[in-house]
Amino acid sequence: MHAKKTVALAALLLASTAMSLVAAEGVARLLSPFPEKHEKLWMLSSPTFRADSHGAVRYVPNQTIRSVILQDDDIVYDVRFQTNDLGFIDHENYLAPTERGVNGPRYAFVGDSFTAGFHGGTPWVPALRDKAREANPDVEIYNLGVSGTGFEHFVRLLESVNLQADFSEIVILAISHDFWRPFWTPLATDDALRFCGKDEPPDYCLEAVPPVARIFDVELDRSQVKALAAETTAARVSPPRKLRDRLIGRSRLTALLFEQYRRFKLQLSRRESLDRLAALRDAFPDKKIRFIHLPSMSELARGGYDLELEDDIVELGIEYFPAMTACTWPDGMFYPQDGHPNDVGYEAIAQCVSSQLGLVP
Repeated sequence: MHAKKTVALAALLLASTAMSLVAAEGVARLLSPFPEKHEKLWMLSSPTFRADSHGAVRYVPNQTIRSVILQDDDIVYDVRFQTNDLGFIDHENYLAPTERGVNGPRYAFVGDSFTAGFHGGTPWVPALRDKAREANPDVEIYNLGVSGTGFEHFVRLLESVNLQADFSEIVILAISHDFWRPFWTPLATDDALRFCGKDEPPDYCLEAVPPVARIFDVELDRSQVKALAAETTAARVSPPRKLRDRLIGRSRLTALLFEQYRRFKLQLSRRESLDRLAALRDAFPDKKIRFIHLPSMSELARGGYDLELEDDIVELGIEYFPAMTACTWPDGMFYPQDGHPNDVGYEAIAQCVSSQLGLVP
């Protein structure tokens, strides 16, 4: 009798727990600003990234690179972008002012993929510069945005580029997530790209670090890309993991819990990133530095930044601009499956940045 009662109580407890989780998932689906999580794959037509002699990460120079994001083997976007001789996303090489024979304002835009800005089809920083030159032919804007980078990358890159292209002002275009990003270096094989942690040996990285992107032939048509994506996903996702991802990975409750964890980690890592910004301020004492705090998709949905940074950044002697509240952001400006801005989103970012810098009348 005692054993039967124990089994009955255990079954009741399990049923109650299951019902509670189902109810919590239902509430999370009503309240969560995040889309349902699906299997995603990033595909690139070349190794794409390289580390320069200063340890800074750039793109491979003088290439047309194709970038494809797929969700559940369906293409979200399929874009191409051009890199210049210094390994940055631009159709123009960066010359010293004396080489161009001008002496106007020279901005170094540094940031992550939101600054690289190719996801909408046309990189927005070179387009903004070309438009700004209609009013001021002497203006220079260097697009130093590199996907996946954080504050240590930004500092190293500016110190490296300072040896090649003269700039008079630094504009940091950052999202809150950048405060969490660790330093990494690229490692490419014939068919995969990995981001290796700081001081990780290549052999260890190849064994322990999963690829961030599949490298593919740039000439493949879209049907071939989708077929290769399906093959790649099938090879890397075992049946047990696929079942786990369907049950847990697509849970909005899990997404909300992960978001709380991510925001907690952001608070822990903010001090180190602020120290990087302080080092940047010390490295360029004679240059004006602005910090334009761009909003992410989840922050706009929630109506607030993950990190409140204004006081800390102003204290460093860096001008802070809260783009979320100071600019107008249209609905549908992000790819919901990916979180990057689309063409509408990048146009809004360009207008916001232009208004802050007074680039386009």
